[in-house]
Amino acid sequence: MHTVGFNGAAVNGIDVDDNNNGSGAGFVIFSENGTSIGSISRVAQTSAVAYNTTCDVRLKVDLGVASKPIYLKNLIVHDFKWKSGGVQSRGLFAQEAYMVAPLSVAVGKDDLAENGNLVRPWGIDNSTFVPDLIVGWQEHEARILTLETRMKELEDGKNPQLVDHPSA
Repeated sequence: MHTVGFNGAAVNGIDVDDNNNGSGAGFVIFSENGTSIGSISRVAQTSAVAYNTTCDVRLKVDLGVASKPIYLKNLIVHDFKWKSGGVQSRGLFAQEAYMVAPLSVAVGKDDLAENGNLVRPWGIDNSTFVPDLIVGWQEHEARILTLETRMKELEDGKNPQLVDHPSA
């Protein structure tokens, strides 16, 4: 195990584990105050890699079950073409997303390298939007179930006040 510490402390840094035992061992472990806050690891005994953000309930204060997606309606998804390589893609622009979800955005700088490229462009951790996607999907599923139930009641004539009656 090799450790790179930040701010002169070994408890804040990156541990690089060169142990390849095939058991899902962490290749890189990010830590703060001696606690793992994320890792890059092998997925069990496969050749897949997982990028993990610490999600342990013991490190959180539960504020209740989320019921409404808070970011999705306000994010703008763009079709675009990368200047480098010309490949067409779809995604968010970090500067716009920052206005909606600042914790999901890594703020860049305007500094340019000698070759004219950005030294540190803005970035987005798209995975931070997954909880909103899950909440939105759950919300839509509940609405669909309610509508299906109402439709079934109408079809079965179990809810006559919702059925249109011709005027006499």
